[in-house]
Amino acid sequence: MLAQATRDLKKLSMYLAEREVVPLSVTRIQLRHDADLDKANRRNPRFLCAVHPHEWLIRCALAIERVNPEVRVGVLLHEIGHMVLPAFNGAKSEVEVDEFVISQVPEAGYYYGDHGYYSPQHEKDVIAKNVEHVSINFLRLVGVD
Repeated sequence: MLAQATRDLKKLSMYLAEREVVPLSVTRIQLRHDADLDKANRRNPRFLCAVHPHEWLIRCALAIERVNPEVRVGVLLHEIGHMVLPAFNGAKSEVEVDEFVISQVPEAGYYYGDHGYYSPQHEKDVIAKNVEHVSINFLRLVGVD
């Protein structure tokens, strides 16, 4: 179900582990579809993925498959940051994760921006506001096409 996101996660986690930005154990992170995130995504297109403490698992809405690669990899990079730090304490943790990504992976060109994609649940195009992105050049470095 999450075939493209799973491929992107493998490439991203290997890239980060090879550069020693994260421990090699990060390459064992798994993705899983989460129906609750599908519901959250219907309310707010920005809800694409989430992680929980003590899990090496990223739960995702199916919408993660429909966003552009620079968004998908940006979201996955952000979620990896939560696990590595570990940062699960609300707004403060969001800032910590962003600082980690910007300082440890500057080549990612990490930024927040709006992103539009088609939502079958809404049967129309939707806009995800302030969603994580990486640069096209970073996608090439990681090997995501």
